[in-house]
Amino acid sequence: MNSAVNENYGTLRWVMLSQLLLALYLAFFHTALGKSPVEILYTGLCFSALTLGIVVLCRDAFYNRFEYWIHLAIGVDIFLEGFVPYHETLGFYYCALAFWSVFWGYHGLLLLKRPG
Repeated sequence: MNSAVNENYGTLRWVMLSQLLLALYLAFFHTALGKSPVEILYTGLCFSALTLGIVVLCRDAFYNRFEYWIHLAIGVDIFLEGFVPYHETLGFYYCALAFWSVFWGYHGLLLLKRPG
């Protein structure tokens, strides 16, 4: 994928991928609730690998390279959250809201600026 606009891009594919990544993000945190630190670490590693793998395999679903790289941040965040020993509240919904507000806002701006 070059840094220019991806010619294979499709809005529906991007929306479906974004929803899948959101579901994985939320699933990780729900799975981590009430688990031991070791279980959270292993869960984080598994969810991170799955998320990063999906983003890499679906790299043609992104509008440009920057959008691809910022979506890789989801997998990195899950990886790092795996090292946090306790997850006890539902505050991760605020993180998800912040992440996806940035993703969807950036993507919306790209579509508005898209020629033709």
